[in-house]
Amino acid sequence: KMEDLETVGTAQFFNGYIAIRDPHAELTSDQKQVILVHEFSHLFGAVHISGASAIMHPSLPAIPEDHLDPENRQILLETRLVDFIKGIDSLAPDSLDRLISIYEKLIRSNPHSDFYYQLGDFYRKRGFEARAIATWEEALRYHFDNPRIHYELGVFYYKSGRYDQAVQELGSAIAHYVLESQKKQKASVLCLLGAAYFEKDHEDQAVYTWLQGLTLDPDNRDLQANLAAAYLKKGDTDRALAELEKLHVKYPEDAAILANLGSVALQKKNYEKAVYYFSQALAKNP
Repeated sequence: KMEDLETVGTAQFFNGYIAIRDPHAELTSDQKQVILVHEFSHLFGAVHISGASAIMHPSLPAIPEDHLDPENRQILLETRLVDFIKGIDSLAPDSLDRLISIYEKLIRSNPHSDFYYQLGDFYRKRGFEARAIATWEEALRYHFDNPRIHYELGVFYYKSGRYDQAVQELGSAIAHYVLESQKKQKASVLCLLGAAYFEKDHEDQAVYTWLQGLTLDPDNRDLQANLAAAYLKKGDTDRALAELEKLHVKYPEDAAILANLGSVALQKKNYEKAVYYFSQALAKNP
């Protein structure tokens, strides 16, 4: 008996891919089939169950069952036509409501971080933001370490002005981005983490964080713009100018970049250039 199916397979809900590992233990043909059905069912939103040993049970018995429990059968009926490119955006509102009802029942009997994330995402899609946040915060109280939950809570806390909590959650999310393919994702999280530091008036920590992000994604426009703004606030006009000039080459029509170039020129007491850049900024965005 294999106690945890996650040792051989994993699937990302509604994202269209699974990964199957080759375990050390020898598996029977029936066990291999159940593993595949189990992981493919996760793709369509099926969740683990406790109690009866059906296909979606988290453990794999020596002689596996070949049936789906009623709740997961209903989940698959609701999601069978999901578009993996659009994810849950392709599901009808009434289907989401029925999925929420099923998830709310199953999550109590067998809590799991991915299920908490997905239930919160259903809530958010239906416009229940407060319920989404409460669900994700409950997951943290169970000590589930899910990077998507950390990130979503970090974004929420940042927008709510709760910067200490934003720093904590975004920092926890970053620890999970370790693959080469995740560089740009990690850079985006670092961009928001630096913004939280900046709002706390920790400019040096913000600059350090944004520089880290630029090593991962050198062309990230937001990172460059934030870095320039931090240098400007610190009075480091030379570094601010260097970042803004790089941005101006790429985005010559951007009014915010032109306005910041004007601010640098003003601090350097180059009034002619300041007037020029401010005039250009106003022309682009009256």
